Amino acid sequence: TGTGGTFDAIAGTFIPAVGATTSTFTYTLLGTAPCIDDASVATVNINLQPLAGTDGATTVCETSTASIDLFSLITGEQTGGAWTRTTGTGGTFNTAAGTFIPAVGATTSTFTYTLLGTAPCIDDTSVATVNVNLQPTAGTDGATTVCETSLASIDLFSLITGEQTGGTWTRTTGTGGMFNAAAGTFIPAVGATTSTFTYTLTGTAPCIDDSSVATVNINAQPNAGTDATTTVCASSTTTIDLFGLITGEQAGGTWTRTTGIGGTFNAAAGSFTPAAGATNSTFTYTLSGTLPCVADSSVATINFSLQPDAGIDGTTAICDNSTAVIDLFSLITGEQAGGVWTRTSGTGGTFNAAAGTFTPAVGANTSTFTYTLAATAPCVTDTSLATVTISAIPTGITLSGTTGTCAGIPVNLTVSGTPNTVVTWTATPGTPGSVTIGASGSVIIPVSPLVTTTYTLTSASLNGCTVPVLGQTATVTVSDTPQFITQVPDITICNGGTLNIASQLTSTVAGTTFVWSATTTNVNATDGSGVIIYSGDQTNIDQIVNLINASENGVVNIEVRPQVGTCSGASQQILVTVKPIPAINTLTTVANKTVICNNETVTITANSNPVAAMYNWQVNATTTTNVQIVGGGTSGTSTTGIINLQLALINPLVTGSISFNFTPVNGICTGATTVNTVTINVNPIPGTPIGLPIDEICSGETTNLTISSFPIVAGTMLEWTVIDSEHVTGFTNGTGAAPFTINDLLLNTSDVQGFVKYSVTTKLGDCNGGTTEYIVRVNPLPKPVLVDGHICVNESTGVTYQSYILDTQLSNPAFTYNWYVLNTVTGLYDVLPSTNQSTFEVSTAGTYQVIAINTVTGCPAPPVQAVVGAVFPATAFTTVVTDAFTNNATITVTVNPVGTGNLIYSLDGGAWQSSNVFTGVEGGSHTVMVEDVEGCTNLTQTIEVIDYPKYFTPNGDGFNDKWKIVGLEAKHNAKIYIFDRYGKLIKQIDPLGEGWDGKYNGQDIPSTDYWFNVDYTENNQQKQFKAHFSLKR
Repeated sequence: TGTGGTFDAIAGTFIPAVGATTSTFTYTLLGTAPCIDDASVATVNINLQPLAGTDGATTVCETSTASIDLFSLITGEQTGGAWTRTTGTGGTFNTAAGTFIPAVGATTSTFTYTLLGTAPCIDDTSVATVNVNLQPTAGTDGATTVCETSLASIDLFSLITGEQTGGTWTRTTGTGGMFNAAAGTFIPAVGATTSTFTYTLTGTAPCIDDSSVATVNINAQPNAGTDATTTVCASSTTTIDLFGLITGEQAGGTWTRTTGIGGTFNAAAGSFTPAAGATNSTFTYTLSGTLPCVADSSVATINFSLQPDAGIDGTTAICDNSTAVIDLFSLITGEQAGGVWTRTSGTGGTFNAAAGTFTPAVGANTSTFTYTLAATAPCVTDTSLATVTISAIPTGITLSGTTGTCAGIPVNLTVSGTPNTVVTWTATPGTPGSVTIGASGSVIIPVSPLVTTTYTLTSASLNGCTVPVLGQTATVTVSDTPQFITQVPDITICNGGTLNIASQLTSTVAGTTFVWSATTTNVNATDGSGVIIYSGDQTNIDQIVNLINASENGVVNIEVRPQVGTCSGASQQILVTVKPIPAINTLTTVANKTVICNNETVTITANSNPVAAMYNWQVNATTTTNVQIVGGGTSGTSTTGIINLQLALINPLVTGSISFNFTPVNGICTGATTVNTVTINVNPIPGTPIGLPIDEICSGETTNLTISSFPIVAGTMLEWTVIDSEHVTGFTNGTGAAPFTINDLLLNTSDVQGFVKYSVTTKLGDCNGGTTEYIVRVNPLPKPVLVDGHICVNESTGVTYQSYILDTQLSNPAFTYNWYVLNTVTGLYDVLPSTNQSTFEVSTAGTYQVIAINTVTGCPAPPVQAVVGAVFPATAFTTVVTDAFTNNATITVTVNPVGTGNLIYSLDGGAWQSSNVFTGVEGGSHTVMVEDVEGCTNLTQTIEVIDYPKYFTPNGDGFNDKWKIVGLEAKHNAKIYIFDRYGKLIKQIDPLGEGWDGKYNGQDIPSTDYWFNVDYTENNQQKQFKAHFSLKR
């Protein structure tokens, strides 16, 4: 029994070693028969040397309350020892648990861990040291408030409380003032802001720094600005911004009126609006201070000066012959006394500045006089203006002009004199009037007396000055003027007609001559001899009018006036419109269709040159056959030239035609009638399609659909289109002369019945007859599918041990199945004993065929074939594994005999591969499988790959909790030893056991790297392998 140490059987000696266990050694003597063997036992009891581990230490702050596991400080210790406190005070020490909890005031302490040894082994100890550092205290924050104007030094230490000495001061916020970090003082100054100062004591790790904050709140001293004064005029109403008077003030203050009355004071806006009667005033602007700062104020003063008033301007107007004295004060109003007068424009007359008067005189012109009152600043001097407007009287007024005229014919009289003079006059007999002389010094008066009349000027006015006019008279002598009694109406006449105007001319005066002239557009006007004339009298006014362009209207504008001697009356205008005579345009008078179907409507469009206002049409009965207008009419009229008619055959089975005559009409002008202008042929409507189609066919058959029509009309065509289908292809659209057979080859693309719906229409030219729909139903064929396969045959016996099932993959109970096998001698398929099943089991190699028939529809499927081959299986294989502990381990598979199938390989149930080599194989037990794709080979072996894990995690989660070398078997006769980094033997493990759990003497050992040796036999050779791995917790 026992392991470890060095045993020398020849010398009968044993040398213990660390890790060796109690061992027994048997001494045996062999007996010579009949004597038996005899033996004795030497026992070596080995006690373990206790290991208390390696000393360790940690440092904590006295404020820490975290429990310290003393076991975590020492390393490599065995369990079962006892803890004692050897130095230090304070805190809580738990000897049973091996823990220590620090507390404020605790000192650095040492704790000894002791393991008792069993003789002859000695006790072992290790020491865990806990160093305790003091936590510094910077005291409690504090604050004070001062005004920025304060100059008193502030002791920052006086603001915080309970602080320890030895710290440093820093300014953390704020600006301005004087900060003395060494003394811990601060002196405020104007402009300084609220500031914080931090007092810091540095801690020794792991204790942290401590700090406290002294806050100095600094309130700003308010500034209401500098006093100011302004002076305004008592008449001012401009709002005064009081803020605009004082300077340097801060916002946020309030205004109060401290002296003065009147005006409008707005305290909120800080403004003052003067008003009449307001007195000198003062306004105080006050800013309140926040303690300890005091309030501040400034004063805005407003003084008033009186504004003089020179009154309101005035004016008067006189004629230049006036000499009356004018009081200038009477012209202006509301003026104050004490001012002075000055003449600012004009000449002539007498001006008395002291008295304020002006006396006009002949030759004086318009003048202005200014009244001025001087002012004291800031009020301004005031003035008013008296204006004396002097107007000239009119002169040189005369009357002249024509003294003879015809009755109703205007003549001009001329009035001359001073420009812009208004002159009045009388007419005897007649109505008086007035006129204004223009800038040229004269004006024309147009008069139209009917009898002899005398015109007399009576007065003249200019600029308000009026004088009488004497001795200015003119007499106009009037003769009779002929006038038309009636107006000749405008005339419309056809091309080539003769005018009738002379007989319609009448006058108020006997013996009147009628003088005319004419202008023409697109017209030649001639007398009876063909001479073109454009003027004359009543003897040649009735002309013959001919259009130059016979397709367009022409116009003659004739002006006629009556005349007796030199007196002509008012003329009259006579408009003569000459219209062309329209003619039917046989090229553009057409129907929208010249061939129509029975009872169809046709649109005929008539055109003429020029375009007529109306078209008369008639049916030409002579050339019309077998066609009538629906409604019975045979003629009509159209103002647009568009005629819509429904035409019907008298015999609906025979083609007919109809012709139309047209006559254009343009008002009073009617053109010639054209015969058979439009002819329309009317076709019968063909009959309805009839036929006896086949209701159902099998996929791959033709439709054989024969269709005729009824009633039968010669020339009838059939036109068919497919309007619906389902699961069918092969159909087409087409045409053919009735009767016709549609022979589409139809294929059903599904497993259910499909159909094609044909829509058949009869046609005769553009005439559609009836439409009939026909449905052809197409039954699907069975669709058997056979897959090539293999049977498995024992190569040595020739016996088939695995047959192959041919499966049509059909399950319809209405199907029947006929099976065949290819006769390789005849090249024909021999019938097999039918099972009428969708499957057939094959045990002999060959080519097989099946025909499936649908017994309901009678539709057979095309024959389907499959080839079944014979495969000899592989029956054995060997494997070669690379040596133990090889990086990228490889397994090579060799099959013998290989058979005739296509071999594939799999490792541990993984993906199949065609290669017989597996690389990168992990250590452990593996299953190698060999098959062929034909399914005849199925071989399996289990092999071992020797390797070790690079780490393990003994944390009890069920994953990697044990470390062991995988793949070792008893045949390897292996021994495994585990060491720490110092070469100390930690564990010898059983190569066939569960592995190492990461413990030493029942205790968890630290996470780190460990080394191992393994002695083993491989391929009949004794080998040793060394490496290391990691323990992770």
